[in-house]
Amino acid sequence: GRDFSIAEKTNYLLFMINAFQ
Repeated sequence: GRDFSIAEKTNYLLFMINAFQ
């Protein structure tokens, strides 16, 4: 795999959180 930057991790987490609301 590839390494994700902090911003990419944050964007991913926010996306997942919003998706399940």
